[in-house]
Amino acid sequence: AAHFDHLDLPGFESWMRGQADEERAHAYRIFDFVLDRDGRVELGGIDAPAGEFGAVLETMQTTLDHERRVSAQINDLYELALGENDFPAQ
Repeated sequence: AAHFDHLDLPGFESWMRGQADEERAHAYRIFDFVLDRDGRVELGGIDAPAGEFGAVLETMQTTLDHERRVSAQINDLYELALGENDFPAQ
């Protein structure tokens, strides 16, 4: 979002902020799910995001690739829940 703000592309900036909000909401759903099941949430460090980005199309392709990786991880969690017959997780 900051990158697009810097490029004076408010539509892209707003869209990216919305995506970030959505991802935080997803993270909190997982966080709350673990807590509701008396689990312990352990948060580890993450690498800082890139500070430089390419052209708009390149940036959006990187965003799409990341979304695909995250979706695959969620699918893996769902598959694990199926294998464990963990119906609430499904």
